[in-house]
Amino acid sequence: EERQESIYYGLIVDATPDVSHLEQNVFILRYVIQNKDSKEYEIKERFLKFVNCNGKSGEDITNEIVTVLAENNIPLEDCRAQAYDGGSNMCGKIKRVKARLLE
Repeated sequence: EERQESIYYGLIVDATPDVSHLEQNVFILRYVIQNKDSKEYEIKERFLKFVNCNGKSGEDITNEIVTVLAENNIPLEDCRAQAYDGGSNMCGKIKRVKARLLE
């Protein structure tokens, strides 16, 4: 509900190993809302989900993103920013993910 007040959002996706050393993607939503009492703007970040990395291709990551957003009733067309793990090995994959999501 809170996110819907904002309409637009940014998506943060980062890969991290869990305690068993399996890699997982974490999905975080970032958006701005206006406090109804103070009228000040507040930046909010909300955890969405951990997802086991079954595949690491750009297509696999894109499919994970689309699925997580759909599960949370978050329209992809309202996404205005994308941020990903900055590892050099992810560079090419992330470019493909961004391009696919912009299609």
